[in-house]
Amino acid sequence: MSARPTSATSPARAAPSPLHTRLSVADATEAAVDWWVELRSGEVGPDMRVAFARWLAADERHVQAWAGLQASVGQVFDGGAAPERGQADWMDGLMNRAQRATQQRRRLLQGALALTGVGVGAGLMVSGSRVGWVPDVMADLRTGIGERQRFALDDGSSPLLDADSAVDVDFRARRWVRLRRGQLIVQVHPAGADAPPFVVESAHGQVQALGTRFLVRQDAHDSLALVLEHAVELRTPTAGAVAERLDEGQAARFDGQRIVREAADGPASFAAAWSRGMFEALDTSLGEVVAALRHYRRGLIRVAPEAARLRVTGAFPLDDVDAALTALAETMPIEVYRHAADWLVRIEPQR
Repeated sequence: MSARPTSATSPARAAPSPLHTRLSVADATEAAVDWWVELRSGEVGPDMRVAFARWLAADERHVQAWAGLQASVGQVFDGGAAPERGQADWMDGLMNRAQRATQQRRRLLQGALALTGVGVGAGLMVSGSRVGWVPDVMADLRTGIGERQRFALDDGSSPLLDADSAVDVDFRARRWVRLRRGQLIVQVHPAGADAPPFVVESAHGQVQALGTRFLVRQDAHDSLALVLEHAVELRTPTAGAVAERLDEGQAARFDGQRIVREAADGPASFAAAWSRGMFEALDTSLGEVVAALRHYRRGLIRVAPEAARLRVTGAFPLDDVDAALTALAETMPIEVYRHAADWLVRIEPQR
């Protein structure tokens, strides 16, 4: 299967220099932080993803350090109670050191890594669980933080991927797109009567095109389908051969068990606004707004649980997340704190 990008919002960047694989646990942790900063930078090219996969597979301590960092970051900044002062200071220092280490590696070892035709299939699974970014390294099509990109498929169809999204494409005996993460809008090219159907599969079901243009988004617990032109048929694993039809303007969520239609004038009607560089909220939780903004900004945005429950209505620019955060702070009872040269943003309720 061949696919080529037709437009992009950010250029590729050279991979970071290689790190020694025989590291102490502390060194492995520091290296994991370096990689975390690099991979969240919004400028991740294919060489960098391959280099990361090689580093991860080179030593079990790398895997343990990466998994531990992912868990720590999630616990401290993505949920639970607000972080203690010491935790925030710890992350500030860690991220500052990571930035300095990254800059130093680039200066001293720029261009030292040359990766051509390297296989990275081995060592990417740990105890049956995928770790961090690893599942997307080998995706057929993908976008980085802050990047929207349109691709051209062999049949003339053109998927537009949102930021931080990844898909696989199989056109060998069918027209099949599997959404690994994120969301896409597919403009399906009309095919002859004997052509196989065009299907987008998420972790929660399948959306088959009966027309030309539709959106599929994969969230943690369910997926969303929104028909922008004509119609689709929606199937879930438990429904088997039974399909539910969605016509233009209709939307539904599906979780592998059930298909639940969304209100025609509800939040799902704005789900495609990202294709225009906007996030449009209609009585949406601040947590959901922040989740969308995270895909467009380098570093971390942490929102306290009390603030995450606040309801938001408005339109916010995805390509200028700082402006969006300023607008939220000016119109809602929240405080926005910035740390580590703006790599970490904390959103707390006003006290």
